[in-house]
Amino acid sequence: NTFGALARQFVEQEQRDRRHNRTWKKQARDTLGLVYDDDDAPPTIRPGSLVYRWCDKPVSEITADEVCSVIRESYRSGVPGRTSRVAGVASSREREMNKTLSRMLKWLHREGLIDGTALAGIHPAEPGRDRDRVLSDKELKALWTALDDSAFSNVIRVMIVTGVRRGEAEAMRWDELSSDWTIPAARHKSKRAHVIPLSDHVKKIIKSIPRHDGEYVFTTTGGARPVCGFGKVKYRLDAALQFKEPWRFHDLRRTVATGLERLGFALPVTEAVLGHVSGSKSGVVGIYQRHEYAKEKRGALDAWAEHIDALVKGKKARGKVVPMRAHA
Repeated sequence: NTFGALARQFVEQEQRDRRHNRTWKKQARDTLGLVYDDDDAPPTIRPGSLVYRWCDKPVSEITADEVCSVIRESYRSGVPGRTSRVAGVASSREREMNKTLSRMLKWLHREGLIDGTALAGIHPAEPGRDRDRVLSDKELKALWTALDDSAFSNVIRVMIVTGVRRGEAEAMRWDELSSDWTIPAARHKSKRAHVIPLSDHVKKIIKSIPRHDGEYVFTTTGGARPVCGFGKVKYRLDAALQFKEPWRFHDLRRTVATGLERLGFALPVTEAVLGHVSGSKSGVVGIYQRHEYAKEKRGALDAWAEHIDALVKGKKARGKVVPMRAHA
């Protein structure tokens, strides 16, 4: 009943198999230090990580003070075993570690492996601030122009043109593609399959990619695994772009939503493009309103792709567009 062995059981049995957590690999790697390069192979342990530190420690001996100390360490200096991109304190790291340890310790308690003492070291983390960062047209053009021909850059281009999440884009598979791109329910946050009409611009990106024997489209391993390591890519982009306001990859999704609104598309269409279940189709309305907006989604994404193309080429986009301004 060591922490190392049970951390692996928690990740594989609870997070992956029972809860079907889409980001189980990332959470295992970034907080616990378990690196899964292959689903069918045992994980490697990142040196200096929490699993590395407590590998042979019986879980029954973990104290509340030790749990609290690890969470406080993540906030002040960084998650054990992981290089911090943000210097100094970071509430996001604290929330990340707090969430993972809370889930694992509660699971251990339900399994009867700990008495709950360690749970006393878990305190409710302060909620993160809602972000409202939207990239301006000028920033979008600069970002697109800064991208090269790598698989990483193609993932970012697809995010800009479609508004999908980074994890959904980077794990695109060849068998998901036809005239549309269907993200299966297991890979989408809504737990439903999400169909994305492919504009000519996205088709051009995909067509430029060599077809590998493996299943993944964006890859550096011949299709065996999707690309990973966007932290380094983001660092290089930040150094090249020097935007006045910090930005994240997820801000591209908000930028697409804002852009579609300014192109004149209605909220239900924007939500359909993003695959949102909330908002105008939540609750009872969502139960009885099953219209998928397929035609409207295609029109919206075609118009947005034309807008991006016009920005990059310095041409005037068709239709009346209200210029977007960046804000923090």
